[in-house]
Amino acid sequence: MTTTPPGASRNDVGTPATVAEVEAAWLAAITKGDEEQRELMLPDCVVVHGPAGNVHERERFLGHNASVVATVEAETREVTCRSGADGPS
Repeated sequence: MTTTPPGASRNDVGTPATVAEVEAAWLAAITKGDEEQRELMLPDCVVVHGPAGNVHERERFLGHNASVVATVEAETREVTCRSGADGPS
């Protein structure tokens, strides 16, 4: 999702304040389209997605999403968030 650029506050860039808000914003955006998704992504972000772990930069990911069947509903369960420090070493 979106992170705050150096020197800017979260309110300057309009990012959600909590993980729950980020999740809700993303679930809404994926049912609306590319522009709504793009607004939640940094220009240099990388997205890992799909069952095979595809790795795409933002525009390629959005292009891929546009080429598949549109998402009309999304739901999440049992979400776990980890920082880089929590991962394997």
